[in-house]
This record gives sequence, C-alpha cells and structure tokens, in this order.
Amino acid sequence: MDVMKLVVTNRASKWLQQTGISSGSQVALWAERQAGQFTINYRVQRPDQPVFTVSQDGLKFYVEFAEEWFSPASR
Repeated sequence: MDVMKLVVTNRASKWLQQTGISSGSQVALWAERQAGQFTINYRVQRPDQPVFTVSQDGLKFYVEFAEEWFSPASR
C-alpha cells in the first residue's frame, strides 16, 4: 500500500520565513491541477482536520483531510 509522505526541505522552510511567515506558524499545503500540471500551494492558517503533518525550522506544515485525494493511498 502506498502512503503519502510529506517532506519539507530546510531550503523551502527558510524561503517561507523570508517571505514573512514567522516561526510557530501553521502552513496548509494543497495541490491544484493547472494546465495539465500539478502545483503545490500554501497558506498560513490553523488546521481543521490535518491528516499529514511535519515540522521544519519552527513551522508546522500540514495537509487537510479534504486534500487527501492527492495521496496515493486514497486512489
């Protein structure tokens, strides 16, 4: 069975902090399909029903239950 693995690199978390996202923030991640390709989007907000989480450099990243369709495990 495939399981989604959420990985946030140090480079990505540092870049987000340079854009003004402060340590301790919770960052939602989700995928969208645009012009036949997937893009990963983000927004700072409190989680409602997180199913995947990872912390990196003081930021907490998560994927909500509603976005679980993107996981290979949900196919």
